Amino acid sequence: MRSALVILTTLATALAMHGCAKPQGNESPAIRTSAEDASNTVTLTTETRASEIGIAERVWVIDTCSWASINQPVFEPREWGDTDWIVIDTIESPVRLEGDRYLLERRTQIESFLPGNYQISPAVIRYKSPDAPEPVLLAADPIAVEVQGVLPDEDEGELNAIADASIPADPDASDTRLIWGGIILVLVIISGGVLYVLRTSVPRATKRTLFQELNAICQSKDPDPRAGYERLSRVLERIDPRLRSTSEFAEMIRVCDQARFSAAPDIRVHTAPQRLAAHALELLGHDAPRTEGGGAA
Repeated sequence: MRSALVILTTLATALAMHGCAKPQGNESPAIRTSAEDASNTVTLTTETRASEIGIAERVWVIDTCSWASINQPVFEPREWGDTDWIVIDTIESPVRLEGDRYLLERRTQIESFLPGNYQISPAVIRYKSPDAPEPVLLAADPIAVEVQGVLPDEDEGELNAIADASIPADPDASDTRLIWGGIILVLVIISGGVLYVLRTSVPRATKRTLFQELNAICQSKDPDPRAGYERLSRVLERIDPRLRSTSEFAEMIRVCDQARFSAAPDIRVHTAPQRLAAHALELLGHDAPRTEGGGAA
């Protein structure tokens, strides 16, 4: 049975890794807007891979600037303060050379918690032009994204699904991931059932509570006092360390250790383990059971 559980768990892990792997291929963006300064061979592009998202779903905004000259443009900070978007992360990649053009890329992950139609403010780059004394600003058009509410337009009590955040998401891979997710879920349920059977088929000893142990020591008639102190010492180890450091419990622990580790064949201490256990119950707010005899050892 345990071998079957290990096999199922391993298979589920392998399927999860395969299902979560990003499919190969370049997907077209859902929305793209661009601007170009032909005289300075500068191009600015902004794109997203989703034109509609759900509440709390995240979307990446990808700004790409390309140019042919050595003078490097820089991205102007995008104004998010007056918008309904919340910025989650911003990643600006180093400049790279592709063919005869330089590329600079900035990725911004955003989300919104309110339904509605919103605009992503335009990207702006700043660069120097030989024909202008002041830096030139080039801006792309804003992008509109619809944020869907939790309830559909015709509210019949059915909730729209809230997608998980991904970096970035591939829309065409959702069906494949759903299938793999269902397979993994079935395997996890089977594994859980096997584990439950294994656990319930083996009888487990019920562990006594702290108070049950102290009550049992109070009522113990064991003629060997050393065994009683040994048992009480193990119970005292389960008490909260803050209580064990108090003078009352510290003294009880000292008496137990003195009796347990004494080299004398006969233990001679002032207080029997039954009496110490009863006192511990009183300190913990519980009445100790009545015992016949007991007291001094």
